[in-house]
Amino acid sequence: MAKLDLIDFACGNFFYTERNDMEFFVALQPSTDKSHIVNSWRHMEASAANEGPGLPF
Repeated sequence: MAKLDLIDFACGNFFYTERNDMEFFVALQPSTDKSHIVNSWRHMEASAANEGPGLPF
């Protein structure tokens, strides 16, 4: 979505919840820097896939 300019928010932070829970929390950070926005979501994706509870993600 960020690549297509559909959102103007970077991922400021990502918070896990309990294992097997369907919820998670993301802190959105307003930004006009497309590169920063895309990279922030890529970083969140990598963190969630590699560090989260209940792997594999």
